[in-house]
Amino acid sequence: MIDARIIVVDEKRLFREGLCRMLYQLSWVSSVVGYNTVEEGIKAIHQYEANLYIMNPFVGGEAQYAFVKEIRAHKPGIKIVLLTDFDDADSILDATQQHINGYFSKSMAFDKFEVYLHEVMEGKYRLSEALGSLLFERLVKKNSADDLTAREKIIYQMMRKGYTNKEIAKQLSISTNTARNHVSSIMHKLNISSRYRIPESQED
Repeated sequence: MIDARIIVVDEKRLFREGLCRMLYQLSWVSSVVGYNTVEEGIKAIHQYEANLYIMNPFVGGEAQYAFVKEIRAHKPGIKIVLLTDFDDADSILDATQQHINGYFSKSMAFDKFEVYLHEVMEGKYRLSEALGSLLFERLVKKNSADDLTAREKIIYQMMRKGYTNKEIAKQLSISTNTARNHVSSIMHKLNISSRYRIPESQED
């Protein structure tokens, strides 16, 4: 059974306090505390035995990714979720390199945010669909000499959701070898060395 003990960090007080109140209403959340700065939040990790850290990575107007390593140094198993209104593809791409568990836009609906957070607590990695689409477009433009085919785009979305080659084959009524060939082609075009480096996603 999930028992989330959450720390929320955002410099905008109205947003921070509102989010804390909404999170505390969830049946699987036992405690929520909010802080203005990442440093304050880090100090509170052990005090509240936090296992989920939600932060705006752009507190102060600059990316605070260095704090991700510091947070994990204090508590290696803690889940880290970035919640921001920066929705450009480059920011998303930078964030996915920080070993985080989720990256979401502040503009998303709370019920969807709740679903994603619950899945993060279950050990999954989540990127909201809208941000995932931006990241997908950025990766294709940056790493591919040729656009993915229509079929490859479908398979890529399935890969992002964690489908295995066998599951892709069954879903699309193709052989496992054909699915494997499509996956290899996609990884080659996008310059991805391992499918585990592909951010997971789920439809909004």
